[in-house]
Amino acid sequence: MGQIEALLAQGKAAQAEMMCQLALERLPGEARLLLLHARLLFQMGRQAPAIARAREAVAHDGGADALAGLGEMLRLAGESTEAQAVLRQALTVSPAHADAAFSLACVLQQGEDLAGAAQLYAQVLAGRPDYLHAHYNLGVLHMAAGEPQRAADSFRAASRLAPAWTDARVRLAEALLATGLSQNALKELIEIFRLCPVNFAMWRPFARSLKGLDWFESALARPAGEVAEELQRAGILHELARFGPAIDAYRRVIAMNASLIEARIALADALMDADRMPEAVEQMQEIMALEMAGMERAAVAGA
Repeated sequence: MGQIEALLAQGKAAQAEMMCQLALERLPGEARLLLLHARLLFQMGRQAPAIARAREAVAHDGGADALAGLGEMLRLAGESTEAQAVLRQALTVSPAHADAAFSLACVLQQGEDLAGAAQLYAQVLAGRPDYLHAHYNLGVLHMAAGEPQRAADSFRAASRLAPAWTDARVRLAEALLATGLSQNALKELIEIFRLCPVNFAMWRPFARSLKGLDWFESALARPAGEVAEELQRAGILHELARFGPAIDAYRRVIAMNASLIEARIALADALMDADRMPEAVEQMQEIMALEMAGMERAAVAGA
């Protein structure tokens, strides 16, 4: 099993699955091997055979690991009712099983039983303080309940466990902003973004809090190399009422992708905000011409 898991860690799912098949020919009733094969199949997008294989593991073993594995696959496949029953069975067999409790919490969260989900996440973390996604999901629950300070604590814990996980950092920043940004929270927010690579899409919601900081202004002054990032940079400049640089950035985006209507509309808005109405009218006329040309092409293609 070690070789199979090593192949899987290297991203060689097909080779790992083949080795699993060969191993099962020799040990057809080995529950751990059946469950590993089920997980491999599921990762490869073969949900139905994966769940069937996991049911075999449960039939041969009936332990909490097999039940938790089957329950998680059922949850991810959208079979929430059966998933909940299987996961509760796993917790009956082993009440402290962290993976079963986490998966059941996810099912309850998806079903809007937020209190039940929060209780289970807390149970998971009581036994496994390093359970990354339990911290993250608990933070999501706290934000939904209007408790941004508690959410910030959860997202902070997730960020410490996985410093490179951008989504956890963004969620932490959102929670900090929602607390009203005390001086300490502002310092933490700035540090979050200072440590991240240049990411205008991530910075955009927080631009007003970050403006004036040397590292932020330095990054904002440099055009991005990709269309999507340059469009986000232009949007930040626009929101900060730096209309000249924003207009230049929007024009740079259009030069990279002339058919991007979103950039042309944003450019027209920036021109109007800058009180450059003749140019704004000209841009709107170009947008209309592009739209009409697209409609004509569609009509010809459909004829």
